[in-house]
Amino acid sequence: MKNQSTASSLTALSESFVMEAARERLIASGQLGSEHRVRPGMTAAAQDASRDAYKAAHARGQEVGAKAERERIRAILTCEEAHSRPTLARQLALDDTVSLETARKILAHAAKESTGSQFAAAMAALGNPNVGVDGDHSRINGQAIATPEAIFAARKRDIEIYRGNAGGGTEAAGHG
Repeated sequence: MKNQSTASSLTALSESFVMEAARERLIASGQLGSEHRVRPGMTAAAQDASRDAYKAAHARGQEVGAKAERERIRAILTCEEAHSRPTLARQLALDDTVSLETARKILAHAAKESTGSQFAAAMAALGNPNVGVDGDHSRINGQAIATPEAIFAARKRDIEIYRGNAGGGTEAAGHG
């Protein structure tokens, strides 16, 4: 229990040092004014000015951070390694803990994505079969194929037989 408490205290302390170091870097670079702290004995006007300076610096920090994040995302998505691995590149770009250098290393070692389905790739590997009928189209395996004309003639013959005109005569069946 004591070790967990000590670890939590050390983590909080190190985070505090990191935040203070970042603030000092911003102050040194002129991106953040050091006057944003409210000190005892400050007049109301000085406190207002300090708050306004802090808000402006905070907004500037957000703007700079957002721009840097967009540039990091764009760099990951457009790097050479991302062209053949777009899905992984998007995943890495949207993970704010991954730097451009790390993303490029991961992408370089990842397998390239296929552009189509496995089924399409398998079919393409087999080639395109030549489907169709060659030669005499009136027979299949020696058997005659019924053409529309032959079907019509057979139907006409069946109607004539039904009507009793099988011989081509004009007599009706049973009248004679």
